[in-house]
Order: sequence, then structure tokens, then C-alpha cells
Amino acid sequence: MRIIKGVAILFAVIGVVVAGSFLGLYSLHAPDTAEEAEFLGLNSASTVHFDEFGIPHIYADNNEDAWRILGYVHARDRLFQMDVLRRVGAGRLAELFGDDVVPIDRLFRTMGTAEIARESYEAFMQNPTEDWQLWAQAYVDGINQFRENNAHPIEYTILNLEPEPFKAVDMYHVAAYMSFSFAMALKTDPLVDKIKHQLGDDYLASLSVHSEDWHPKMPTTNADSALTTQTDRASIAASVHEVLNSLPLPLFEGSNSWVISPKKSKSGKVLFANDTHINYAQPAVWYEAHIETPTMRLYGNFLAGFPYPLIGHTADRAWGLTMFENDDMDLFKERIIEQQFLHKDSLKPLVSRQEQVLSSSGKALEFSVNSTVHGPIINAILGDSTLTDSISCFWTLTKFPIKFLQVTHQFCTAQSMADFKRLLPEIAAPGLNVMYGDAEGNYAWWATAKLLHRPAHVNPKVILDGSSGNDDPLGYYPFEENPRSVNAPSGFVHSANNAPQTINGREVFGYYYAGQRSLKISEELANADLWDVEMMQALMLNDVSPWYPSNAELMTENIVTQSDFQKDILSALNTWDGSHDLDEHACIIYYQMLYHTLKLAMKDDLGEKDFNAFIHTLFYLRSVPAFLSAEHNPWWDVKGTDHIESKDEILQMAFDSATAQLESALGSDVSIWKWRDVHQLTHEHPMGKVPVLGDFFNVGPIEIAGGEEVINKQSFWIDEGVNYRVKSGPAMRILIDFADVENSLSVLPTGQSGNPFSDHYDDQALLFAEGKWRKQRMNKGDIEANTSLKIRFTPAKAREPQALVE
Repeated sequence: MRIIKGVAILFAVIGVVVAGSFLGLYSLHAPDTAEEAEFLGLNSASTVHFDEFGIPHIYADNNEDAWRILGYVHARDRLFQMDVLRRVGAGRLAELFGDDVVPIDRLFRTMGTAEIARESYEAFMQNPTEDWQLWAQAYVDGINQFRENNAHPIEYTILNLEPEPFKAVDMYHVAAYMSFSFAMALKTDPLVDKIKHQLGDDYLASLSVHSEDWHPKMPTTNADSALTTQTDRASIAASVHEVLNSLPLPLFEGSNSWVISPKKSKSGKVLFANDTHINYAQPAVWYEAHIETPTMRLYGNFLAGFPYPLIGHTADRAWGLTMFENDDMDLFKERIIEQQFLHKDSLKPLVSRQEQVLSSSGKALEFSVNSTVHGPIINAILGDSTLTDSISCFWTLTKFPIKFLQVTHQFCTAQSMADFKRLLPEIAAPGLNVMYGDAEGNYAWWATAKLLHRPAHVNPKVILDGSSGNDDPLGYYPFEENPRSVNAPSGFVHSANNAPQTINGREVFGYYYAGQRSLKISEELANADLWDVEMMQALMLNDVSPWYPSNAELMTENIVTQSDFQKDILSALNTWDGSHDLDEHACIIYYQMLYHTLKLAMKDDLGEKDFNAFIHTLFYLRSVPAFLSAEHNPWWDVKGTDHIESKDEILQMAFDSATAQLESALGSDVSIWKWRDVHQLTHEHPMGKVPVLGDFFNVGPIEIAGGEEVINKQSFWIDEGVNYRVKSGPAMRILIDFADVENSLSVLPTGQSGNPFSDHYDDQALLFAEGKWRKQRMNKGDIEANTSLKIRFTPAKAREPQALVE
């Protein structure tokens, strides 16, 4: 399908003359189908079966060989993606994509991701001796074997570049990139600070700055149960949003997961579900691979350039992730005097380092990064000349060496639940909810992060005082005090990025979602006595919001209609059940009404730039019910008018504006409006914004059910237009019944391969959009019966050095 599409596009744009060139590109870049290959460094012959979806099933006599081959086949399908991910974390993306992405590189260099990656590599990988080190190095060696001995992806031909060799430090660059994509503080705290200091606390009162009492919480046990069976600071948020929005890579956002106990399972075994919510991109974020050795039976989801699966399962245990969303980043206002900063009544020298960002254009940007005791001064990455305060950023990630390699290797090799969780305290950042289930019947989640211990008076959602030292972190709480739930009496554990219950009365500050996904999941899990995989499929695809109909009622209870068209609009909202299926139309109306309500109420107070920043954060999502419920909300008054507007006046104006916008975009017959026509998904390639190339590399648009903050989360930005382009959602869906581990279910959003000439570039795209599934095969007979390509790798002899010619 991709080949035909590519030919059509190139013919149309360049003409028939290019046919020979295209065929040449195809012959050069099409996936290699050779069934024999020699492999330098391999200890013994090994075999890879690629199944009907291109997923590799690796059979090797030892684990080092298995990971060496994993690196090779991963690069075979995703080499360009590997290169892009490592360059983001290293602050070297402009070397591929030129001047437009220099601000991204400057952001990551300033934040210190390259520094902490280098320090972690030097601490852990310079002299590999342990299994976790040796297998990781074998993976890197496998990547380089593919890079050195095969044609490079077509992206390099287009860019006229060659991929550099991969190094062990690049694994840490990938980990640092993943960690930064969780950083909500830069997007949210400056907005809260502006509202507090420029508008006042009464404006904050109608917004959910922190997790509210009415937000559903994740139950915690915190004991392992035994198994018995003033400056315009908001410009920071707006500027960071602009930079990250230009990043040609997915950002991690949220997730769903639940694990059901044997007593609530029809099979009598643990049931496991996980779907990570990440910005959509092409290729898909996760790469699936299955490894079999005498001591390993592993099926995993791998990040490009990282050797161990963050999500995976063996025959005995399964693990997954959701984002904890804890607050691990604080901003400080610093007092700088020449090359010194004031701290605790003492002037101390700024720590300075030199950075250079190179661009493929040949240009070079050289700059200094100055740091206080809290962290780097981040003003220079914002591009805002009006910012007069010096703002530093304290980030937990940069305070500890990155130990993701050790932790994820432990996931793969653990022999018990106690063994599995042994290294969880080593995760400093980002905060993760690690979900767990096993064949013995255990089910659990642990919040893993170094949780900041702040002074009692500190509100971490505003910019703090850096000079006095009074707002400085006091340290970190011990891991034993982190939220968790192990073998809960309810018979299940779940996580949907909502806040955990307080621990000994202590709130864990974070950027949590309000909890409507969590509420729906927990209600459904509690209401049914026994569950199976088919029921979990339906739950994972549930697209009904338990809250939005109530929000709609709050917005329309006193609306006066002026026409039959407006009556139809109002009737649709009043009878809506919160569904986001493809033929629904009330959800279209809801999001338009919500946007115009927020715009009329807030834009005059925040300004256009900061209002747009606000509606691009989860801060707005979790504030809506409280905002709409507040009768005397100061946001309702419009600046510059002769009187104080009421809530009803603003809502009437919003209704009139929204209905006019809808009629202009979709026509006056409400009955023919369909969610499928305005809610569509395009998986965009890093080069997808380039004319012609976008049509070739991108996958979509594809109509898709789901919506914002429903279980089948398909997120989008609300704005003036009636076009809800999906930006993020499940990066995979996984369902496991430990009664039949060899036939667990999954699906990727597009396909396994990043090669546009491969049959597996987008062969799962419609399966995913239609809510269908495929097997995660682990039975060898089943795999052999569904093999599309088999490659036998044999050890290659090292080349003899050539004699010098006199």
C-alpha cells in the first residue's frame, strides 16, 4: 500500500520522468529480505522469525547474542527514529533538520539533558561487566552492525547525510528525552504565578491549581498486602509551548492501566491492561520484539535506541507504565549581581558552561549556560526580551544519575514480585506508576520517583524565592513513603494519571488529571464480579465521559434560543450521554461551547498568547467543572465594558458565538453532523511538514472514535475552528490473561516498521482506529506458521588485517 501511494505522489508532483529514479530509490531502500546474514561478534547461530505484522521473534543460544540481534533488527526497522530520539536528548537535532529546530536544541542543552546523560554513562557504562551492561552494549553493537553493512533509510538520502555510529551514551540521551517530555512545570507554573500576582487569588479560586477533593483519587495501601490465594512570567509557559510544539517527536502525556486479581477473573488468573498516551507520530513510538533464549522468555515494547522494554511481559509476570505526573521541577526567581547570585545572604559565583549547537545549514550557535544552586538560568531559551527576572529551574532528573538501564533490565530478569520491585527506588525522574501482575496472582502499582520534600509554606505551582533559601527543597522523601497499592482488597489496581490518596495526610504535589478516566475505570471494574479479555477490550475502547454532560448542563441551563437551529443545538446537548462515537454530533457542539466560554471569560484577562498557552495545558482540563460552577467567578466580567458581566451573560454570548461558528463550518442541519468528519488522526513523520514529503511519509488522515479525557483518549486542542485534529492517544493497547500468556493481544497505531517502502509501515493503522487487535505471539509453532520472513544469523569471522604494500 505504501509503495503504491509513494509512486502516485511522486508521479503527480514530478512527472513520469521520475519513475526510474523512484524505482531506484525503492530498490535501494526497500527492506532486505535475505534469509542468511553473517554477524560479527555473534557467539553462535541465531534465528529471527518476522511474523505477519513484521514483529521479530528472536531465538538465540545466549542473551548477549539475543540483544545484539535485537539492536540489529530494531535498526533495520527504526534507524532514523533512533537517530532523531538520541539527538533530541543530546541537543543535536539541528544537525539533521537545520536552523528551525535550533531553539529545541538550545532548550535541551540549557536544561542539562546532555550533561546528565554523559555523567550517567561515565558512572555506569565505561567498563561493562554486569549482565545489564553487557546486553546493553551488545544492543548498541547490533545497531552499528546494521548501520555499517546495509543501505541507510531514505530520510538520509533526502537530507544528504549519513548516520553517525551509535554510542552507549546515546541510550542515556533517549532516557533523558523521555524524562523531559513529562515536564509540566514549565508549561503551567508561570501561568499560575501570573494569575496569582497580576490578577489575584480570587481568580485562582475558580481554577483547580492543585488536586481537588472532588477529583477521584487512586486508592493506596502503602503496605504490601500478602497474597492470600510579578514579571510577565506566563511568557515562560507560552514560549516553552511554542518550542515543544515544533518538536518533530512524540511527547509522553498520560496513560491508562489496570490489573485485575484472580478472584475477579473468569480464568482464575491475573488480567493485565495498559495503553500509554503519547503524542502520535510516525513511526509509532513503541517497537515490539520477542526474545527466546535458554534463560529468557520476553515480549517487550521498546523505545528506539533503548535496549530494555519499558513495557513487557514474560511467561510469569507483566509490567506497564502510566505517568505519575508528580511535580519534580520548581522555578526560582534569582537575584543576579554580575557573575554572582544571592543565596542565604551570601553572594556565590554562578557556575558556567559553554554550549554549541551546530546546524546542518553550517551555522553554529555558541552560548553560555549559567547555573545557581537551584539549576540553570532559563531566560535565554524563552526568546522574550520583556522578561526582567532571572529564572532558574530546579529539576530532579539532573540531580541523580539515570538508572533506567539497571531498573528495566531488572524488570526482564526478575524471578518474583520482590525481585521485580527491588530497584524501583532508583528511579528519580520522571515519575512513573509502575503497574504489575504475575502468574502467582499478585497485582500491584508503585509510584516511582524521588519525591521532593518542600517546606510546608511552599506552593510549588508558583515561581519561588531563590535568594532567601527559605523556599529551597529540604530533600526527598524515602521511597517507602511513596504511594502504592499491592494486592488491594478491591480485587484490582488502576491508574489513569490522577492523584493518589494522601499519604499520612501529606499531599503529593503534581500535574494530575482530574480523574474522570479513573472514575469510569474504577466504577466499571467494581460493578462486574468477573472479568475476561473481551470485557477489557470494551472497557479500553469506552468513549463515554461521565462529566461532560454535566458540564454541558452548566453551560446551557439558562440559555435563550433565537432560532430553530439554536433549539436543535440545545436539544442535542441536553440529551447527550457523553459519547464520542463516530456518528455522534453533540460532542462537536460541546467542545465549541466550551472553547467560546473560556475564550470570552479569560482572554481579556490573560491576553491572547497566555490564553492559548492555558488551553494547551491539562490545567484547563481539570479546572472546567469548578470554573463553570462558580457563580461569582471574577473571570466572568469582561474588561473594558461599562458594567460587570454575569455568568449567564457570558454563557449566552458563548452559545451565540459557538452556534454561529458551527453553522458556518458544518451547515444548519445538525442531524447530519458526524464526529467522524471533524475528529481525525494523522500520524506525522518528523519530515511530514515538508510539502510532498508529508504526503509520502505521513499516515492518515483516519477517522477515529474517542475524545478528550475519556478512556479511549484521543486528545486535541480546542480552538476557534471546528476541526478536532487528534494529537495524542494510546501509543499501543495491550491485554494479557495469565491463563493464556502466549496469545495476549496488542495493536500499534500505525505499524512496526519505519521504512515507508515496507508492508509493515502502516498495516496496523486501520486495525487501531477501528478498535481491533492482533496477537502478541509467543508460541513457537504459532510463530512459525505465521512467519513472513525468516533470517538465520551466523557468526562472521573478523577481517584479517591487510599486509602493507611497499
